[in-house]
Amino acid sequence: MRGRRNGDDRFVLTLYQAEWCPHSHRVRQRLTELGLDFMARQVPVDPAERTDMERATGQRSIPTIVLDD
Repeated sequence: MRGRRNGDDRFVLTLYQAEWCPHSHRVRQRLTELGLDFMARQVPVDPAERTDMERATGQRSIPTIVLDD
């Protein structure tokens, strides 16, 4: 899993998502409700074009949340 720490020494999640995706919207909303820091990375509409995300996460579907161990 991949993530980073912010200045408060709290983990920041990486969220691979799309603004048009209702599942991504629900995940963003829930992370915000929980007060969790996250970095949203936009992914292409076409799953075949998600090679960067797949290399980083091993996944092609969204939303995908990543946190470093």
